[in-house]
Amino acid sequence: MKSKNGFGGFLVATTDADWEQKWSTPPETVPIFEEADVVPYGRKVYILSLFANPSMDDSGKAKVQCDIRVVDPNGKVALALKDQTCYSGRLSGKATNVYMSTQVMVFSGDPGDPAGTWSVEVNLLDANRDTELPLRTRFQLR
Repeated sequence: MKSKNGFGGFLVATTDADWEQKWSTPPETVPIFEEADVVPYGRKVYILSLFANPSMDDSGKAKVQCDIRVVDPNGKVALALKDQTCYSGRLSGKATNVYMSTQVMVFSGDPGDPAGTWSVEVNLLDANRDTELPLRTRFQLR
C-alpha cells in the first residue's frame, strides 16, 4: 500500500474465486481477501488494483491509468501493458472510499511455466494530479 499527494493505492493477489462477490458490498463493509502466497499450477490468482482519493477534473471525473507488468522467476516479462484505463468517470461515492480498478488480471500457472516467485507490478497514475504510485506484489508458483 502506498500514498502520495493524497492519492492512495494498493495491490492484492488473491486466490478467492468469489472476489467479486466479496467486493460488491456496501462501502462500510470491508472485504477480506485471502492473499495468494504459494499457488499450485492451474489455480487462478486474481490481481486486484485498488485506489482511493483520486483527483477530479473540472467536470467532476476521475482518471486513473495504469501500467501492468508480470515478471516470471527468471526475470522474463510475461506480460506488459502500458497506459491502460483503470478508472474513468464520476465516482459512485466519496472520493476517499476505496475503488477497484477496471483492470483485473487473472493468472494461472501452466505446465512449462517456471516455478518460483512471480512478481506483479502495477503503476497507478492519477492523471488529474499527475501522481504515480508504483505497486508490487508477488506469489510463489509451485
